Amino acid sequence: MEAEIMGGEVSNWNDDRLDELNRRVDDGFVRVDERFMRLEGEMKEGFATADRKMNEGFAELRAELRQMNDKFDRRFDRMDEDLSGLRHALMVDLSGLRHALMVAGLSFGISTFAALGGLLVTQA
Repeated sequence: MEAEIMGGEVSNWNDDRLDELNRRVDDGFVRVDERFMRLEGEMKEGFATADRKMNEGFAELRAELRQMNDKFDRRFDRMDEDLSGLRHALMVDLSGLRHALMVAGLSFGISTFAALGGLLVTQA
């Protein structure tokens, strides 16, 4: 009989202990769920902050690149203008040089022929 009483007590004790364990496990999962919800909120806030900072940084970078592009465009435009001016000046100078060479060559040719003609006249 003692065994039956002890057996019943042990069985009740185990059931009570199991019920308590179940309650504690359930309470633990509730706390874990709360922690995950809090962590999920913190992560969403953190990612939103990171996205905002990255977007601001990219906007600043785009603005700086636009400024650099404008600066290079202005420099290339100036260089193009300078080279166009130089090309024009060279064309004028070369045209003048060609004209001068033609005049010099023509006068050289005339004086050469005259000298040769004089030699021929004196030789005859």
